[in-house]
Amino acid sequence: MNSISNIISNALRYARTRIDISCRNRVLYIWNDGHTLSAEDKEKMFDRFYMGSGGSTGIGLSLAKEIIESHGFSIKAENYNEGVGFTIVLGK
Repeated sequence: MNSISNIISNALRYARTRIDISCRNRVLYIWNDGHTLSAEDKEKMFDRFYMGSGGSTGIGLSLAKEIIESHGFSIKAENYNEGVGFTIVLGK
C-alpha cells in the first residue's frame, strides 16, 4: 500500500534516531522520535498543499489519508512519547 510507505518514509525523514512500527488488533502504529507537531501542523497536516516545516510538496500526507480512508480505514497523528505517532485503524 503506497500510502503506508509514504507514512513510513515521513517517519524516517523526521526521526532523530529511531522509529517504531507495530501492528496489533488491526491497528498499525508508526512512531518516530522527531520534533513534536505544532498545533497548526497537527490541525492541517492532512490538508492538500499544506507544508509543515521541512515538507516538500504538501501532497503526500493528504493523498495517503485519502487512500487510507477510501479503504474504510482511518488515520490520525498525535504527539506521543517525545515524538510523533501515526495510528492507522485497519477496518472497523
